[in-house]
Amino acid sequence: MIQRIQSFYMIFSSLSVLCVFIFGLKLEFFLSFTSAQYIKYLGLLSSAIIFANLFLYKRRLIQIKLNTIVLVLLVLIQAYLMIAIVTGENIEAGLLVFLLLPVASILLLFANKGIKKDEDLVRSIDRVR
Repeated sequence: MIQRIQSFYMIFSSLSVLCVFIFGLKLEFFLSFTSAQYIKYLGLLSSAIIFANLFLYKRRLIQIKLNTIVLVLLVLIQAYLMIAIVTGENIEAGLLVFLLLPVASILLLFANKGIKKDEDLVRSIDRVR
């Protein structure tokens, strides 16, 4: 499980999302308290889904679907936060959102590519039998 490169991509993606929503992002400065809480919970949920997805290594198609769902969720969160940052004054949080969330999204794309490669390899071996 851990020796696969896509596992490392998913670990680093989960950690970068976690860093954004726990350590660096003070959403209350530029969002109302309730919407900030929802965004934080969605971010933490997406990080937890990515981490839990590591243990589904025997179900590669489910991994791809979950990574795609989290990827869409991250893009929506990023778009919402970009709009909020442009209208607000919190530049430090903006740097984290502009740097770490796209990195997490790119890492998820690489993980999906690796998972697809593994799935194609397994299917080609099944054809030989």
